[in-house]
Amino acid sequence: MHDRIEVAPGVFRRVQQSRAVYCGDADDLQAAGLITQDMLPGQHGNPRGMCSYLRNGTRVKRGAISQTAPGHTRIVQIKGKGGTFFEVWVLLSAQRLEAIDAERAATRNLPAIEIGAMVFAGLQSSLEGVAA
Repeated sequence: MHDRIEVAPGVFRRVQQSRAVYCGDADDLQAAGLITQDMLPGQHGNPRGMCSYLRNGTRVKRGAISQTAPGHTRIVQIKGKGGTFFEVWVLLSAQRLEAIDAERAATRNLPAIEIGAMVFAGLQSSLEGVAA
């Protein structure tokens, strides 16, 4: 599933397989507390396109095999016509994946909400109790 949720202003999260992928520009990702300026690709001493870090914040050197532990973080720089933005990939623990799956299941079980002629399935309503 590729649910895209805004977790902080300008920062979106989707879950792919066993990792969470956060997308946004450098300032928004820093404001959300996901990265620091010195972790970004292209900063002094870092590779230009991608950097990997252990859970404790130590940068992983090229060729090291340490990408299987929960908390392993990879920061990928993506350049396009709209400018530069980053993806932060974080490997999740089995417990965190179960919690995300439970959250999704709870959302799927919400009743449909009718607004005018439109029906929205699985949304929580802040309009409950409001006269139509």
